[in-house]
Amino acid sequence: MSEDPIPEREDLPNKPLVEAIFELQWALSSVEGQGDLDPGFRILLGRLYDRVRGEYPFLENLPQAQFPEELTGRLVRHRFRVAKDSWPLVQVGPGVLSVNETQGYTWSDFRPRLTQAVKALFESYPTDIHQLKITQVALRYLDAIPFDEEAPLLQFLKEYLHTTIEVDHRLFQNLQTANSPSGLSLNLVYKLPDLPGAIAASFAVGMRANQPSIIWDTQVLARADDTPQTAEEYELWLIRAHDISGRWFRTLSRGKLYESFRSKE
Repeated sequence: MSEDPIPEREDLPNKPLVEAIFELQWALSSVEGQGDLDPGFRILLGRLYDRVRGEYPFLENLPQAQFPEELTGRLVRHRFRVAKDSWPLVQVGPGVLSVNETQGYTWSDFRPRLTQAVKALFESYPTDIHQLKITQVALRYLDAIPFDEEAPLLQFLKEYLHTTIEVDHRLFQNLQTANSPSGLSLNLVYKLPDLPGAIAASFAVGMRANQPSIIWDTQVLARADDTPQTAEEYELWLIRAHDISGRWFRTLSRGKLYESFRSKE
């Protein structure tokens, strides 16, 4: 493995980001004969929009908003956008809220949006009707790393993403074949020593803008009792989760790949 130094945090002009996602899920209420419901959702929707419409004035109703709420638990039904077809946006559905950003992402802009959305959720949810108990929180980054289909895939992972996968060479006629699977789907989950929860990193072969790419998914997530339960607790959680995911990104992409993200093309 290369011992290239781990870069310091910086805004990258050629970042590989596809989407940055922050998502909260909360407990639903199970009603016999009706499925899982979010009793406070309808009131939440109006109150939440009142609080975020100054920043996200464009309301977009998704197709699933036409279905009964009990069929769309933890599926977003509505989007609040900064403008039509524009990012960033806030999404909400029964038991779920997310904030999403794409190429315009910077942490200095994204972080206060997350804080604002969490605060708005806690202020808006009608706890006199149903308890707001957070069951999962995740800070997620989807990146796409272009690669040459003719290049050995596993060699690319090793050289550029410092991740080694080996299959016994005796199964193949030569090393080139062993390093060139036609598909890839790798998912790793590790408990975190410095934050309750885990980090999940996955790599898969996909396409972005008609370019063969490795889709790199990094999530810091907490579930059940590991999740913060008040708006105030989220500020610290977000800072630490971002530090962890950033350290993974910079460590695994260090060297030639990271330098390409610095290029303005």
